Amino acid sequence: MIGIAAHYEENHQFAEAEKYHLKAQLPKDAVAMYTRNNMWEAAHKVAKVHLSDQQIADLYVNQARQLELQGKFKDAELLYRKIKEPDLAIHMYKKVCRCRMATTTQTE
Repeated sequence: MIGIAAHYEENHQFAEAEKYHLKAQLPKDAVAMYTRNNMWEAAHKVAKVHLSDQQIADLYVNQARQLELQGKFKDAELLYRKIKEPDLAIHMYKKVCRCRMATTTQTE
């Protein structure tokens, strides 16, 4: 079923892909698929129905950290806000500022 879900995702048929992820009892994969495709509301809808609050928090923190590494800070912030963790977003932005300041200082 996972291969079928991947096929539908590749063809941008996300609702069909979601069905197969859920049939395979892999709601985290459905949430990850929507997140990869910047479909935040769809991801949150699946997560709220199929995952516990703690599972959602863990998943979103992990995904937000991946987004940080990719330089997608606004997307990471959105995930932190979804799980009511604004302090994690603030910490992320502080790290970015420190890194940019250090880079600027080194080049001068």
